[in-house]
Amino acid sequence: MTVPELLLCISQEENTAPFPLGGVKIYALEEALFHTFHHWKEAAEEFCGAGFIEWVDETLHLPSCAAKIREIAGLSSFQEKLLAFCRLLPYFEEKDLLKLKAEATAWEKRLEWEKWKEQGDFFLRQGYPEKSLVFYRKAIEKEPRADLFNNMAVALTQLRRYPEAVERFRQALDLRPDHPRLLMNYAEAAIFAKDLEAAKQTLETLAQFHSHRFYPDAAEMNRLYGELSWASHQFTAAEGYFKKALELKPDPDCFYRLSDLYTALKRFDSALDVIRHVHPKDPAYWLKRAEIMAASGQPREAVAAIESALISYPHEIKLWIRLAEYCRLNHDLTRAAPAALQALSIDPANPAARFENARVKKALGKTREYQAELRQLLASLKDAYRESDAAEV
Repeated sequence: MTVPELLLCISQEENTAPFPLGGVKIYALEEALFHTFHHWKEAAEEFCGAGFIEWVDETLHLPSCAAKIREIAGLSSFQEKLLAFCRLLPYFEEKDLLKLKAEATAWEKRLEWEKWKEQGDFFLRQGYPEKSLVFYRKAIEKEPRADLFNNMAVALTQLRRYPEAVERFRQALDLRPDHPRLLMNYAEAAIFAKDLEAAKQTLETLAQFHSHRFYPDAAEMNRLYGELSWASHQFTAAEGYFKKALELKPDPDCFYRLSDLYTALKRFDSALDVIRHVHPKDPAYWLKRAEIMAASGQPREAVAAIESALISYPHEIKLWIRLAEYCRLNHDLTRAAPAALQALSIDPANPAARFENARVKKALGKTREYQAELRQLLASLKDAYRESDAAEV
């Protein structure tokens, strides 16, 4: 049996400022190599990027490695860059690198739009819709397909950029005019974009799909009619549609939307009763429960709900952000401040965590720190918007 060789980490300093590489936080150069080797498609745009090189240079204090990565970034093909990067340190065996080379070469020969779509889909699944837009734009430039326009529209919907999402769904429908899933997606985006007449006409079109090849999902149709009725201020009708949808399919998202309706109508007991039917009691459930308690003027009970969730989900950043918020609203700043810091320790770049941390500082009377954090946050959000907005050009 061969005893594996122990390799010392190239950097002996503790690092508390991670870099988000391919949707994963990494703290050391060795981690970057390991993640890139195993998830090179997702990290393809980043392991030789300016931001990563700067992090290696200034955060890890490895200027010689940063200089080598700059040289690697100038290589002509992707597989050359990938292999050179993975050889930066004596971390992998040559036989594994040769296998990686074969995989990367085959991937590089694929149609370019497929590769961009694959990367966009990855970031969309991981909850980074802004990043996914960049890849969908590149894919559409090469091949303007209906599924690419649809996925870009889904990302825009997650970013609540509803009018833009509607336009992308329209472009998808221009290519696939009778595609039922596209029609449903378009109808939903039109509702949230306040284009209620377009949404109504689309749902009426869907209701006529009774052919052998497609029959509209009755639960989904009722949910969409519930959304349309709510947007039209027909609250009783909306309640009926949501209930009918839940009779057909007990979907957690529909339970939450019905509870949102009850909360908007200040029927807080009904909102709480609805979400009791959701299983399992995951972070989304506890966040919704806390939201209802806070809306009903019970911040202490909201805090208690979040704390209950954190027992089972201690690494869920949304829970820590909400705990900081509710403690702040309850004027309990001694608990709000560490909760905000805990959220930042999970993801230092998270905009919601940074904003809540800034609000806690303001509540503590640390005006200068609050203003400085707010300026930095706004600058980073503008940069992120410019990047995602470029995807729309």
